[in-house]
Amino acid sequence: MSLPQSLLDAVESHSCFTGCYTSDLRGSFCDDPSRPARPMVGVHCSDCLTWHVGAFTHLLPPSASTPDKLARALSDHMQQHRGFSWSVSGYHLASGGFWVAAAGLGPGVFIVSPDRGAGHGREADAVDALIKAFHNGLAPGSTPSMLDPKQYATQMVYLKYSPGSPATPDKASLLRSPQCSTRPATGHHAAVIIEHLPSLAASAPAGAPPSPSVRPPPSPSPRPSPRPSIAPPLAAQKPDASRDAAPRELSIGQRCPKCGHEVKVRHLLHSAFVGCMC
Repeated sequence: MSLPQSLLDAVESHSCFTGCYTSDLRGSFCDDPSRPARPMVGVHCSDCLTWHVGAFTHLLPPSASTPDKLARALSDHMQQHRGFSWSVSGYHLASGGFWVAAAGLGPGVFIVSPDRGAGHGREADAVDALIKAFHNGLAPGSTPSMLDPKQYATQMVYLKYSPGSPATPDKASLLRSPQCSTRPATGHHAAVIIEHLPSLAASAPAGAPPSPSVRPPPSPSPRPSPRPSIAPPLAAQKPDASRDAAPRELSIGQRCPKCGHEVKVRHLLHSAFVGCMC
């Protein structure tokens, strides 16, 4: 006995990318007023926490007859359906508490959602969440260099999964797939493709050109030495006549050439003066 196809169609149509599910409480549901309520189990999406789905217990195999078992069965199905080698999602109390939604796309390539946590939307914080997942054993295959944020390259993309979305077991297939956009699009959710550079270098065939993601940073171009400024001869310098000329005294009724206001008697709080506004 396998999972109901209608249940699989429902979870495959949900757009959150990890496909991870968490158990809900058991309950009973009445879908026919002529019948009594029947027991059912439910789960919810671990990414958005708002999407709930469930099935009657009598329609489920023994391996998915409880909320925990159904959540695990659906998570395993979605990993295979989307081509992930592993996926994890949810809030974890380790390392002071952090949120992570991540999946593996083959050796050294990962997808991480930047939409949760303190660094909302930042690629650097997606790398930090991935490192915490490795450090706390939530993601498999950790090596010492995977705990160093300097060993990663990132690329922001936007994902929208639908029932017909093909499996994408590597970065190239993901970027070519219809569910991926390199620019913000309606209904798409931000995600960060994170590449572990040592893993990519180790898996590259001998003699193969380096991947664009592992290009060494360009060396700074040498700056031309500034040309010395040469002052013109004193004879060629024009004297500033306005600097040496004595200021012209203005009479009442005339306008000041600097501020443009009329020279007149101007009253203060306890005195008065003749002048303009400057």
